[in-house]
Amino acid sequence: MRINTRLKLAVLVPALMVLVIGVALFFSYKAAVDAQERDRTAQRIMSSMTGINGLVLSYMLYHEERTTQQFVAEHDSVRQLIAATQFRTSQEKQLVDRIRRDSESLRGLFLAMILNDERPRPLDGDALFREAEDRMAGQVLVRSRALVSDAARLEGLVDDEIIRTQRELNTIIFSVVAAVAVFLTVVLIRTMRSIGTSIATLHKGAEAIGTGNLGHRMGMSARDELGDLARSFDRMTERLQAVTVSRDDLQREVQERKKAEEEVVHLASFPEHNPNPVVEVDAAGRVKYLNPAAKTCFPDLAAQGTGHPLLADWESLANTLRTREHERVPSLARDVSIGDSWYLQTVSYLPSSQDFRIYARDITERKKAEQALEKAAEEWRTTFDAIPDLISIHDRDFRIIRANRAFAEAVGTSPLLACGRLCYALVHSTNEPWPGCPHRLAMERRQSVATEFYEPRLKKHLEVACSPVFEDGQVIGSVHVMRDITARKQAELVKDEFVGLVSHELRTPLTVIIGALSVATTDGLPQEQLMQLIHDANTYAFALAGIIDNLLELSRYQSNRLTLQAEPSNIAQIAREVVQKLRTKSDKHRLVVDIPPDVPAIVADRVRIERVLYNLVENAIKYSPRGGEVTVHAQQQGSHLVVSVSDQGVGISAEDQPKLFQSFERLRAHERHSIPGLGLGLRVCRILVEAHGGRLWVESTPGKGSTFFLTVPVSNGGEQAGG
Repeated sequence: MRINTRLKLAVLVPALMVLVIGVALFFSYKAAVDAQERDRTAQRIMSSMTGINGLVLSYMLYHEERTTQQFVAEHDSVRQLIAATQFRTSQEKQLVDRIRRDSESLRGLFLAMILNDERPRPLDGDALFREAEDRMAGQVLVRSRALVSDAARLEGLVDDEIIRTQRELNTIIFSVVAAVAVFLTVVLIRTMRSIGTSIATLHKGAEAIGTGNLGHRMGMSARDELGDLARSFDRMTERLQAVTVSRDDLQREVQERKKAEEEVVHLASFPEHNPNPVVEVDAAGRVKYLNPAAKTCFPDLAAQGTGHPLLADWESLANTLRTREHERVPSLARDVSIGDSWYLQTVSYLPSSQDFRIYARDITERKKAEQALEKAAEEWRTTFDAIPDLISIHDRDFRIIRANRAFAEAVGTSPLLACGRLCYALVHSTNEPWPGCPHRLAMERRQSVATEFYEPRLKKHLEVACSPVFEDGQVIGSVHVMRDITARKQAELVKDEFVGLVSHELRTPLTVIIGALSVATTDGLPQEQLMQLIHDANTYAFALAGIIDNLLELSRYQSNRLTLQAEPSNIAQIAREVVQKLRTKSDKHRLVVDIPPDVPAIVADRVRIERVLYNLVENAIKYSPRGGEVTVHAQQQGSHLVVSVSDQGVGISAEDQPKLFQSFERLRAHERHSIPGLGLGLRVCRILVEAHGGRLWVESTPGKGSTFFLTVPVSNGGEQAGG
């Protein structure tokens, strides 16, 4: 896996973690709300049963008729409450059924006891009558206390369920965070090990090549950027090895040529025995003598005369040699192609006879070696210039002796003009090498050096590998390889900013939600304060959902999975729903929907357009003073509807306006801590509007507020969207 891909994966995993936590919070929140509702019901049942028990005792003591009426009313209220509430666990349901049966039984016993008290007592059997009353009263008390006990047990079961739900939520969040942390740790450790191993291999290979071992190969199989660099080194080494071998062959050929020329001079006095062709011609190019070797090699020379390749351009050649008659041995040498063969032709002027003697030696093999050498050199230059990394070769005095095209283009010159320049002056525009110069360190340490730095002149982050070059055990220079890692550094910076920003923005609503729900479970909390806590938790849950929705929309867009469900929609209704939602978040602003009733319907994805308007109105509220007015307006222009959101806020300068629609871009850094947000809302708005075939722009004057405009296609059916 490539290093860049691993870094992108390290950015994507936290985003997935946010999604999983959001889903877990949503379902856990619903379960907690249901459990709290059942807890309140259990508390009311407990309170009612306690009240019924008190009414029973009060009647037994005072026999008041009002107590009987209160008992019946309280009993009916509890029965309706039990009938309207759905409990989840089997234990809760069994307790509720038993409470229902026992309460009905208690009601019957209590009413029977009242009727018995109202009857006149018989004159005889008073003791038996009193014993019956006592037994009935005892049954009433037993049932009443049993109901109180069952209600208390029901309340305890519901409280246990709330605690269990909270533990499950904490376990889910901890498990997700732990899993992501382990995954990121594994990815980063493997990436660091891979990079360290690759750099060590490059270091060892560059050192071996620097010592002259051109047969060494990196042999790296990694499919990342460092693997590409290693394979580029291997190709360059192969070309260098081919060029070096050919150069040695050429030196041998030159030595052989000198030796052959000496032999020609030695055998000049014995042309008949010379194994190489010897020819004598006059000034007009007429052949006067051919030795046996010449007759074999050039059988048609006499017939062709100056038309033969051996005597090509003869007149000019003869005149040149005659003008050099004062020299001791006036001669000229040149290479001549005859058919498929090449000959080294040495022409000497003989002043005594005014003739010319030509010695020819077959150099076909040497010519083939030279051509192969030239081809190899050209291939090496092509490969050297095709490598995208910035490669240069420096001598001991920091002068560039060779540079590839990528290096020259990066510093604004050509490979030819780069040669001879001081490397620190050309790259850094300085008068001396900087203290951490890799070239200097490589020569001092006599080993390869690797480092990273930012070059302000080139405005690039560079990864540098510098290896010394040795000759006879002495360091004579270095091979300097620079790779542009600006994109990787920017990806790392974006990742760090994204993780930090998302963590901060998610932590705030999560803290409020967890705090509010924790306080709301406290016993004896006033109803008004309890409702306010639930309202706060609900508000921040919606804020958290908005952040996650924006992240999801951006993710769909970047992965080409953004699809629209376009249908005729009422823009006025959408605007009113958005304003209604935001009024609950801020009652300090005046939110106005000013859309004429004759505005036609739009063809759009209703959910996405609602998200666009929600983001725009929410931004207008954030950046407007308290008491300011935010207006949503719409009017038709041709086949599109132009919708605008205006505020009376601080406004936006002209130089800041192009930055508004970039990801994670927030203006006025000093206000970031006072105004929450990821800087994604306007970016998502532009993506969604452009997906509908419309456009989004802003008109603003600092100090006079801002107006955001968007266009959406209208329906051809003629429906009206205003009202």
